[in-house]
Amino acid sequence: MKRSEQAILRGWKNRAPTASVRRMKLVAAAFLIFCICGSAFSLEFAAAWLFDERTGKVSKDLVAGNDAVLEGSASWDTGRLGGAMELPGKGDSFARVAYGEWLDAPEYTFVAWVRLENASWQYIAWADGEVWPEPRNARHIDIWVHQDGYVVFICHTEEGGDVRLDGSAVIADGDWHHVAKVFGGGRLQLYIDGKLDGEIESAPLVVNGKDDLWIGARPGDIAATGLLTRLRFSRSRCQEMGFNL
Repeated sequence: MKRSEQAILRGWKNRAPTASVRRMKLVAAAFLIFCICGSAFSLEFAAAWLFDERTGKVSKDLVAGNDAVLEGSASWDTGRLGGAMELPGKGDSFARVAYGEWLDAPEYTFVAWVRLENASWQYIAWADGEVWPEPRNARHIDIWVHQDGYVVFICHTEEGGDVRLDGSAVIADGDWHHVAKVFGGGRLQLYIDGKLDGEIESAPLVVNGKDDLWIGARPGDIAATGLLTRLRFSRSRCQEMGFNL
């Protein structure tokens, strides 16, 4: 590059952008975001619930009509951004999502924002029937909070066994936390607030589900005490950059 060309480039970089240049950059950025989000939405997202409704008993699924129906005394409150579902720690109070084949995805990511009180044994999500312990080896979504405040995952594998992953970060502390479960590539991973909190090798998961997804409780009167919002289920492995914290 000639010295004169270098000088021109230096001058351009140092110039304050004009209004037209700024508009072009904004349009380009908006288009890029649209392309990325649109692709992810059509190819990966299976369901997403914001819990922004504030009234009624239904939280609309933003993706494909897999609406979450509030049961018992589950109610609405203010969330981290927008609204949230408030749960009183009662086993009959949760949100139910009807079974869909997307719950049997061979790889998936489940994320949620939670603000849980310091209560013993709580649930974020469950799918494996209406009774506990579950009577058969089926697709098992089991995301719960230990009495010591950290997150635990349990899955059933196609080999007939279980894989369990215990985290270490305490989230039942009255503050907002982002929880992400990632399965795929022979690994089960737990992320808390965008940081890896545990991982373990796993065989492929059993694929024969037929059960509804419970958000905030499981059979046997174990439930969350606090707020849940911004939940999403993706049919793929997402990493930290895909969590949308």
